[in-house]
Amino acid sequence: MIDAKEHIENTINKIRKGEIPPEKAWSVIVKMKEEYVKQYSEQSWHSFIGNKFEEVIYSIIKGYLFRKKSEDSMFIGLDALTEKEVKSNDILMRKLAVRYGEFFLLPDADIIIVDYNFIDMWKSEVLAILSCKTSLRERIAQACYWKLKLLSSDITKNVRVFLVTTDNDNDFSIMDKKRRI
Repeated sequence: MIDAKEHIENTINKIRKGEIPPEKAWSVIVKMKEEYVKQYSEQSWHSFIGNKFEEVIYSIIKGYLFRKKSEDSMFIGLDALTEKEVKSNDILMRKLAVRYGEFFLLPDADIIIVDYNFIDMWKSEVLAILSCKTSLRERIAQACYWKLKLLSSDITKNVRVFLVTTDNDNDFSIMDKKRRI
């Protein structure tokens, strides 16, 4: 019997190496759900797959930025960071923090796109936040909420917010008589 977690990890590594297109890989990963649930649990699946989806998107973006940097020096400062990486950088963290009463909080941000200024880090910019969700139910409002909070400050008002989803629940599909669009 194949270990479902190991199979999914191997599939994600194939994405990183460019051996398999992301959409095909994601199809393989989703098909492993039944086997995963048998080996572990349904509840464990939701947390696991959410983290793996974020890894897939992160890998795609990192690979894309790597290629762009090698093609054109204009992209040299662009990078994709995890929330943990931003939290380890005081300057970027301050450029992303939003006021919540007397406190400052970081928005729900799975992946952050930044444009580094290597000469003066204070001139670096946070360009975008990506919130990665495999299910949209009750979560789409989070992205909207954080965008509104970012708009409330001159420092963060230009940060774009993107919701990246597989829409596994088909919340955004339209049914016609013949096929799902």
